[in-house]
Amino acid sequence: MAVAKLAKVQYNEFFVNTLMDMVAKIIESEGQRIYVSQNQAYKRFGRVNVEKWVKLQRIKAFYRGNVIQYRMIELLEAAKNQQDYLY
Repeated sequence: MAVAKLAKVQYNEFFVNTLMDMVAKIIESEGQRIYVSQNQAYKRFGRVNVEKWVKLQRIKAFYRGNVIQYRMIELLEAAKNQQDYLY
């Protein structure tokens, strides 16, 4: 009898991933987009901020052909942090 091995996942990582999935579903149900283009992210959050967040690995860029996209939930979370100017 084969027994499946479960990967050990830290509680915080599990909680954050589950929470992000739930927020993504809420965003999608409200008619907002889960992913936004780089141009839209620059307009909404400022080019300097988006580039800084990518450099600090607070947000991850997704390359889809010629288009660079970002997850809206990551952008909102990075924008919520008031003290990122200290880094």
